[in-house]
Amino acid sequence: MSVNLTQIYQLLKNAGHHDNDTRYMATHDLITELEKVDVLDQSLQIRIRQAIIQQLDDKNTDVQTVAVRCLSTLVRKFDSAQVADIVDKLGSLVADAKQEANRDVYGIGLRTCIVALKPEDGRRLAGALTKHLLIGLRQSVTGDGAMQAVCLDILKELLSRLGAALVGDYDAIVGSLSGLLESKRPALTKRASFALGELARHLGESAFQKLVAQITNKLQENSNNIAYIQTISLICQSAGVRVGRHLKSVIPALERTFASSGAGGGSGGSSLDDEAKTELWANCLQAFESIIRECPGQSTPHLPKMVGAMLKHQAYDPNYSYEDTAADDDAMGEGKNHAEEDDEDEGDWGDDDEFMALELAEQDDTDASWKVRRAAARALSTFVRSKPDALLQPMPNANGSYLQVILTMLISRLKERDIGVKGEVLETLAHLLHQTATLADTEGVYGKGAGGGATASTSPGSTASSSSATQGPSAARTILLNSVQPLVTNAHREFEGLAGKPEVQRKLIAVLRELCVALAGSTAPATAEAVSAVVPDILQAIKSPDPALRADALGALRVVVELHPPQSLLLQGGQPSISRLREAVDAVAAAVRSSPPKVRAEALRACGSLVKPLEAAVHQGEADAKDASEVAGSVFAVVHGEMVQGEADLEVRETAIGAMAMLLAKLGDHPLRQGGPAAQAALEVMAKRLRNEVTRMVSLRALTRIVSSPRLPATALLAHLDAPTLRQYLRSTSSPLKHHTVQFLTSLCKRIQDEAKSEGVDMEDTKKGDGGAKEGAATAAAAAATAATMLASLVPDVAVHVSEKDLYLSRLSLDLLGEVLVLTKGQQQQGRAQGATTAAAPLLSAAAAETIAVRVLMFIRSPLIQGAALDATIRVCARLAVTPVAGGEGAARQKAKGAADGGDWLGLPPLCSRLMHGVDSKLPERNYAAVARCFAAVVAAAYDAASGDDSANASEIAGAAVKGFVRVVQAKTAVEDKDG
Repeated sequence: MSVNLTQIYQLLKNAGHHDNDTRYMATHDLITELEKVDVLDQSLQIRIRQAIIQQLDDKNTDVQTVAVRCLSTLVRKFDSAQVADIVDKLGSLVADAKQEANRDVYGIGLRTCIVALKPEDGRRLAGALTKHLLIGLRQSVTGDGAMQAVCLDILKELLSRLGAALVGDYDAIVGSLSGLLESKRPALTKRASFALGELARHLGESAFQKLVAQITNKLQENSNNIAYIQTISLICQSAGVRVGRHLKSVIPALERTFASSGAGGGSGGSSLDDEAKTELWANCLQAFESIIRECPGQSTPHLPKMVGAMLKHQAYDPNYSYEDTAADDDAMGEGKNHAEEDDEDEGDWGDDDEFMALELAEQDDTDASWKVRRAAARALSTFVRSKPDALLQPMPNANGSYLQVILTMLISRLKERDIGVKGEVLETLAHLLHQTATLADTEGVYGKGAGGGATASTSPGSTASSSSATQGPSAARTILLNSVQPLVTNAHREFEGLAGKPEVQRKLIAVLRELCVALAGSTAPATAEAVSAVVPDILQAIKSPDPALRADALGALRVVVELHPPQSLLLQGGQPSISRLREAVDAVAAAVRSSPPKVRAEALRACGSLVKPLEAAVHQGEADAKDASEVAGSVFAVVHGEMVQGEADLEVRETAIGAMAMLLAKLGDHPLRQGGPAAQAALEVMAKRLRNEVTRMVSLRALTRIVSSPRLPATALLAHLDAPTLRQYLRSTSSPLKHHTVQFLTSLCKRIQDEAKSEGVDMEDTKKGDGGAKEGAATAAAAAATAATMLASLVPDVAVHVSEKDLYLSRLSLDLLGEVLVLTKGQQQQGRAQGATTAAAPLLSAAAAETIAVRVLMFIRSPLIQGAALDATIRVCARLAVTPVAGGEGAARQKAKGAADGGDWLGLPPLCSRLMHGVDSKLPERNYAAVARCFAAVVAAAYDAASGDDSANASEIAGAAVKGFVRVVQAKTAVEDKDG
């Protein structure tokens, strides 16, 4: 793009204007102009560079800020020489002891340049910039060490982005940073630790080993040096598994730190004050966390001591007595009355609680013990996630396994007073319950039922070392069941105490959710009691005004309903009660009506899940069934109201359709359901959504679920379907749409056959007709006739998908074609059974049968045919041989070639002949077996249809089969001889 030089020169002139706003806008507009150009003249670059660097010294902060932003553009647009001048100038200014006033601005500008540098420029300029930074670091520290702090920040950024280009400066950098670790200024030691952490990932093995040895030696000299402990933690984070080879020296150094500082409470002879010990222990625990996360394998021998330290310091709170709080909670009612009387006696002296709150607030300002507890909780969380295989191992010097000890500790620490630490404890507990659920899910692998109790069987050849693993899953479930009552009790108490703190309540709901997942499948009596006990807290969270908490609680409710028996939701006070179900439905319905779209969608999913306890409640005693029917009606009404809204959020509409499908599939038009829309009204809305391009996919899935359920007759659905829409979807270019359409039609076809069989008509077996229709069969016959007509018209659009282009769609299409053939054959049988008094039942047209035969014969030659697709092909061939066809030259030709009177089958000799002609030298060798299996299936089906009725034709069938197999053998032999 051409450069507007006049505009740029005017902006440069205004950049030196006396007015602050003018200078600011000139620099801002200069950035915009520079973004538009690709190449700038060298002389113009020099003028712009000088103007921007001069603005870094501007007295106005806004002008300095916009000048720093401009540096990023200059580095990207300018020549390498100009970029080098900018970086060199800023580096010298940062390391200049006289530039104290604007050093922070120079530092920010230099970090901006480092981020924006091109890779080639960065590698070229990194060495020169490092020399400037080292000069600044080596100068004597004066004042608060601002210059060294800025240099360290820049060096950390430089090492993180261009550390590989500083190989020649590694020793100098390590020397400078090691010296700063001995500084008495925490800000400098912390920055030096971070810089060393970034450097460690680039060091060679010898240099890395030397660095680790240097730090551990320093810790041996002074185990209470926070800077070196923090450095070890950061090196573990950045260098990863490389630290694993040095754990034998690192771990003992950290253990000595705990011992020398009097870990575990009290002074223990340590000269450190409480604040210093807090920082020291927190950093040690952070180091343990990094070691376990980055070196899970190498840290295994050291786990007992590390986990022991975590558990010990998780309860470190020397300035607070939890026992007094618990005693106060137990005597809350009486104590509260006494406090009110005391306040009345004391008159205007105020409330003692106010003075206590002020005292606690002042104490919290100086108490930093929460850092230790937070670090311990995070370290435990890392252990649980990184070493799940160790949870069931016995913990040394403890009464139980790691899982049992940690679970007991975390349950007791739910009373944590610091909100931040409480959140970490809850997250750790959620992770632990998740791992417990994973261990419990492996029970089936080890041959032990849910709930444990039986002796696990060991596989042949198993060693003794596997015995603990074999007992592991039942042990995990047993440990959880033994601790579930105090967990539920403490969680309920904490949930009530966390009112107004939705962020922490969300973490508690996550704990309850993981608990319900971990207890899924357990048949122990304590399971149902525990799950029913957490339901009130979940329902209370659903009523919360916080949308995120509502969404999480709705997800937890779905876990309760879907993974546990209905009684878990219906239990109240140990007895089944419909009032608990009504409360749940009311809470979910309120969330549907007055929540953001995301929460409404989650609430609608919960409505669909509630069908399970609703169905159970409807079939209870007469009194409860009446109340349950009203509750079911209200759920139907809520879901239907969301489904008919035209302007609703897309996710809400989709989840409403899915929820209505679940309700209709389980309850339908149940005679006990009171209120809500009729099934036909819901199906009518769903049919409209089926014709909508946006919701057609979810509607197809919903209709597939409905048609697979016996709650609604097929006739209720057929009235809302039309062949043109389904044909359009079958011809679509969207593969998922075609998959769902074929699956829906297959389910519809199977459902119609099931209804016909239930009325006394067997669609598969033509020899079971009793010569007359039973009472009630007329409806099923009409539905079958309607469906057969519609499906027969869709056969060409389905058969075209039988190809090797999409084997999954081919298998689905073959399944559908096979079911259509069965349905058509059943219609012929029904017409014959009813005799002359009934009009001829619709038959598959000869053209449709020919289309199926052609596609199948082409597909069987594909070298990709195998597995489920091959099995479906064999079934279609067998059914095609005995399926009647209607009218046309094709039928006459089939009968002339040997079909029996009445159209009992399509005609075996022609079908066998076409299969035989398909076997030639071009047929892949692996397909011979496929053709042979098709022959066998065709012969078996045709012989079964003919034997007993047409023995002469049975001989013809056998002869055709022999010829077919001979043809296959001859062709295979010819190919082998030719290859030989």
